[in-house]
Amino acid sequence: MIEMYICKECDSENSSICCDEIVLVEKINRDVNVTLSTGVTITLKRKSIKEIMTGLTENEFEMIHSGAIVNLRYVQGCENDRVKVNNQILFLSRRHKKAFKEALIEYIKKG
Repeated sequence: MIEMYICKECDSENSSICCDEIVLVEKINRDVNVTLSTGVTITLKRKSIKEIMTGLTENEFEMIHSGAIVNLRYVQGCENDRVKVNNQILFLSRRHKKAFKEALIEYIKKG
């Protein structure tokens, strides 16, 4: 299995984050918060969700609304307009609901 990484700039240093460790990516104002499986949240200044999405592993991440992407590996359940990710309840928009559920079913099938 190939490990994927996204790059981040921090205090003029470049480093990378393993995609397998990413639980949630949220757009907050002009920044993007990346929550890791360790509970650590990393803020990427002036980044867009689209920029982050291009660096993520295909078929393992899905948008739940216009400002959030989740790693399907950490989804614990989905009911109506709510998704449980790593013991956190998140809103699932009507616009992304169908695509999210289809992606989750495919991910589960692949096991």
